[in-house]
Amino acid sequence: MRGNFLIEGEGFYNLRDLGGYTGIDGRTVKSGVLFRGDDLHHATKKDLAKLAEIPLQTIIDFRDEQEKLSAPNQFPENVQNYIGLEIQVGNILDIINIEDDDSSELMVNVNISLVRDFQAVFRQFLHIAANASTGPLFFHCSAGKDRTGYAAALLLSALGVDREVIMTDYQLSAIYIRPKYEEFIQNNPILAPLLETRQKYLGAAFETINTEFGGVENYLAAHLNADVEKLRELYLE
Repeated sequence: MRGNFLIEGEGFYNLRDLGGYTGIDGRTVKSGVLFRGDDLHHATKKDLAKLAEIPLQTIIDFRDEQEKLSAPNQFPENVQNYIGLEIQVGNILDIINIEDDDSSELMVNVNISLVRDFQAVFRQFLHIAANASTGPLFFHCSAGKDRTGYAAALLLSALGVDREVIMTDYQLSAIYIRPKYEEFIQNNPILAPLLETRQKYLGAAFETINTEFGGVENYLAAHLNADVEKLRELYLE
């Protein structure tokens, strides 16, 4: 499987170039134009210089207002557009009294909620992505795992990337963010499933799309108004 180039940083952990994956008709997702990741709160000057060299033009932030206040981003100097598309699915890290594997079921429900309840947000996300003036685009949340993972899954689906590849891309986040949340997991082992990327989490989103919205192609076109042809024109070579 090609694609999924990790951008190593001192203050971020899960920032990846989506370029290199194979999309529809054997065309390849362009490198250097689509990036997914975690927040830039601890980005160092060296990190920001690296992102400026890309050069990033647009940042989409899926975090809610409280998340942004507690961990404000650092910005590369060349960023022209910063767009907040808030997705508030509850502060899952505040949950207590979880027993056994209940927290994994919570993450299943989070992914179902992303499909059902946040169509307006992802409609806007795909609209921005389909704008030729957006330039190199970085979209993120706090860990770059769930909200960002679902956004990446929608975008890669629109580009015709195989579902198995999309799932593998999603699951890699758990590996990359482990150092970021290692202390939290050590102190709260029962909540470890919240910071994993199990196949059943994103799988629940796709199952909901299939059973309630007629499949991903219909969901993209009829419910998110995605300009799939424009996305493919911009991001496939």
